[in-house]
Amino acid sequence: MEFHGFVLDSFQEESIKKIEEGKTVLVSAPTGSGKTVIAEYVIEKALRENFKVIYTSPIKALSNQKFRNFNEVYGDKVGIQTGDVTINADAPILIMTTEIFRNMIYESPERLRDIKNVIFDEVHFIDDVARGTVWEESIIFAPAHIHFICLSATIPNLENIAEWISSVRNTKVETISESKRVVPLFHYYYVPGEGVVNLNKLKKIVNQQNYKKQDRRQRFYFDWFEVIDYVKKIDHLPAIYFVFSRKVVEDYAFSCQKVYFLSKAESVKARELYMSYLDKYDLKGNASALKLADLVANGIAFHHAGMIPTMKEVVERMFTSGYIKLVFATETFALGINMPARSVIFDDIRKYDGVSFRYMKSRDYYQMAGRAGRRGMDVKGFSYTNVRVSEIDPILIDKVVNGQQEKVVSQFNLSFNTIINLYGNLGENIFEIHEKNFANFNNG
Repeated sequence: MEFHGFVLDSFQEESIKKIEEGKTVLVSAPTGSGKTVIAEYVIEKALRENFKVIYTSPIKALSNQKFRNFNEVYGDKVGIQTGDVTINADAPILIMTTEIFRNMIYESPERLRDIKNVIFDEVHFIDDVARGTVWEESIIFAPAHIHFICLSATIPNLENIAEWISSVRNTKVETISESKRVVPLFHYYYVPGEGVVNLNKLKKIVNQQNYKKQDRRQRFYFDWFEVIDYVKKIDHLPAIYFVFSRKVVEDYAFSCQKVYFLSKAESVKARELYMSYLDKYDLKGNASALKLADLVANGIAFHHAGMIPTMKEVVERMFTSGYIKLVFATETFALGINMPARSVIFDDIRKYDGVSFRYMKSRDYYQMAGRAGRRGMDVKGFSYTNVRVSEIDPILIDKVVNGQQEKVVSQFNLSFNTIINLYGNLGENIFEIHEKNFANFNNG
């Protein structure tokens, strides 16, 4: 089966067949494997058959990018509604955050009468502490006539989630799963003084007596740029360098002002393109945007959630243009935003949670590492992780990289204000959410 001139993968083809049968589907596949193709098929089917579709995502940045991408293809047939912006809200294809969809269910259900399909992108966000409750409310209380197309990163309890949705929606949810990456991913670790090594070599290094006794101050002498230099030398650019701090993202980027990834001719073209975007988005008076121009001319940029939306869009456009060879970013850059690179670099495999450093979840690691390896361009993708040998445990790293990805669990939690708002919208039906939520389903 082909779509837009491309032969579909088996999981894409199977998903489309189920959608054609009018089924609710739950699709799980690795990051970068082409789940968006399924959403695009639903959108074109809706336009062809004259029905309406809502596309939801967990964050505004992803909603904005999807609107931009779909608007370029389908024009004014696409609208967007987030907490920040509303454009063409009556369009047949409406992009929004999941919070907006949940609010629409309660506050203006008449707007959902003509909606046939709702696409839930990144549906594994059910277990996000801050947003998971919103997803559960949306699934439980959406009108019965709506069929869902749920797209997820790889999760082990796919059938469990499908059974829950089937029970609350009173319909059979079809599951489609793909575990194989189109572009295989290879994992390496950068050890100061040792260079780039695989996991087996890392274990041997950590077990050496001299590292066991090493001073913990090693962290403060860590040269994070060495791995970038290595990736540049072996031609594994472009690369995304993930850092779990907005401030450090910018600090790292601006410390690279004397690093050049572009030829003189490319540098001139990159600056010209960047300035044209600043002009297009009315950013030429923005000091931060102008400050970034010199970095862009070197082939470098940064991206994080603290930037204004138009600046993030400019960086995304520059990255896809091919002129940016290295982008420093926080983890939101990996969340559904289609920005693949040849390599991904992790500043650390641990995250500071406000009290101590904890190892990343395997699913979070693969959400980001999955950006490495461009389909149709790269034979392999590469993940490089900086390690502070005196501070890490190779067994725990092995668990993150090679262990089974974590199950999606319910984070259902109602605050007092939420209960008051729900009661205002649902009345006595508020008790349904306690009977039907994902946690209660699994505990029942």
